[in-house]
Amino acid sequence: MRDFYLCIIFFLSVHLAAANDISTNAASPSDMYIAILESSKIKKEADNIFYDKPDSIITYDYVGNAYHKTTFKYDKNGNEAEVIEYDKNDQDLTMQAVYRSEYTYDLNDNIVSQILYNWDKNDKKWVFNSKSSIETNKLESKKISQYLWGENRWNLVAEIEQYNYYSSQNKIDSSYLYARRVDDYISVIKTMYYYQEDGLNSTSVSSIQEGNKPWANLLKNLSIYDENKNLLTLIDSMWNKNLESWVPSIKKGCKYDMQNRPVLDESYMWFDKLGVWIGVKKMITDYNYDGTTNEKSFFNFNIAINTWNSYRNGYEVFYYDKKNTTNIGSESISSKAKIWTNGTMLYVEEGRAVESIKIFSLSGELLLNKTPNNSLGLNLSGLNSRGVCIVKLTFVDASSQTQKIFIH
Repeated sequence: MRDFYLCIIFFLSVHLAAANDISTNAASPSDMYIAILESSKIKKEADNIFYDKPDSIITYDYVGNAYHKTTFKYDKNGNEAEVIEYDKNDQDLTMQAVYRSEYTYDLNDNIVSQILYNWDKNDKKWVFNSKSSIETNKLESKKISQYLWGENRWNLVAEIEQYNYYSSQNKIDSSYLYARRVDDYISVIKTMYYYQEDGLNSTSVSSIQEGNKPWANLLKNLSIYDENKNLLTLIDSMWNKNLESWVPSIKKGCKYDMQNRPVLDESYMWFDKLGVWIGVKKMITDYNYDGTTNEKSFFNFNIAINTWNSYRNGYEVFYYDKKNTTNIGSESISSKAKIWTNGTMLYVEEGRAVESIKIFSLSGELLLNKTPNNSLGLNLSGLNSRGVCIVKLTFVDASSQTQKIFIH
C-alpha cells in the first residue's frame, strides 16, 4: 500500500509541474501510472519546433566509460513511438537491452497507451511487463488504467482519473485526482492553484481524502518564473502531521541562455536537522550550433565543503539521425504553404485543408491554438506577445509546417 501512495505522490508532482508548464525528469520506465509519459509530453510542442529529436542518448561515467544507452523512434508527428533502454553487460562489456516502451497517440497527439516490455535474457526475447491506457477528453480530463501481465493476460491493478477546471483567464484553477487500486477504496487528491497578478509566481496546494477519512494536507508547490515564463525556482513542501505545518522537501533552480534554452538545472533536498538545503544533482546542458542538445553533464554536491564538485560524475551525449526525426529542416520546400501577416492579420495560402494553426513565442510558450473556419485570415490582435513568433500549421493529412513570422 505504501508503494501505491508513493506512486500517487510522484504522479501528482509531475501533474503539478505540467499544470505550471514545467518539465521534470521522470524516473525509471518501471514507475507506475506512466508519470514518465506525462513529463515527456509537457514541452513536446516547443521541442518539435526548435530542436531535432535524438536518435540515441549514451550515458558515460566520470572517466568516460559508457554504461547506459537509450534509443528512440518517432511517428510522423514527432511523438515518441518506441524507447529502448540498455545497460552495460559487465561480462562482455556490450550494451544489453533491459526495457522497451511502445507508445500510441490519438489524432490530437494525446498519449493513448504505453506498453512496457522486459528483455528475457534466457529466451532472448521481449516479454510483457505492464500496460497503461489513457483516455483524454476535450476538457483535458484523463482516465489512466494500469495493467500488469500475468497468467498470459493483462490484469487491471489500478485506475486514476484526473479532472482539471479552468478560470476565465484560461489558467488551471483546480484539479481532482481519483486513484483506486482494484478491490480497494478510492483516494481523492484535490489541488487548488493560486497566481500572482504578474504571472511570475504560482502556488498549488494539494490535499488527500482516503476513503471516508477527512481531508488531509499533502503537498504544496511554489513556482517562480522570469519575464519569459521560464521556471527559475520550484519548491515542494510536504505536510508534517506532527508539527502541523509545511516542511520543505525538494527545491529546483534553473538558468537559461539568451535563446531561453535551459543550461543549468540544480536540485536540492531539505535537511531538517540542520535547517539547510543539501544539493542532490546539478545538470549543465550544452547545445550544438543548430540548437540541438549536444551534451548534459551531471555533478554531485560536496557536503563537506557545502558546494558542488568541480568535476562531473557523469554525462549524456545526444546523437541524431536526420532520417529518424521530424523537424523544420526535413520539410520539402515544394510542399510549403505561403504564410504572411498584414498588420494583426495572419494569412495562409495553401491548397491542402489546414486542421489547426498554433503560434508559439520564441521561448516555446503556446500563444494561440485555432482551427481555421474561413479563408479571410486570422486576427492576432488578442495575442499577448509581439515581434518574432513561430507558426505551426497542421494539415488534415497529418503533415505539418513551421515558419517564423513577425507580428506587429
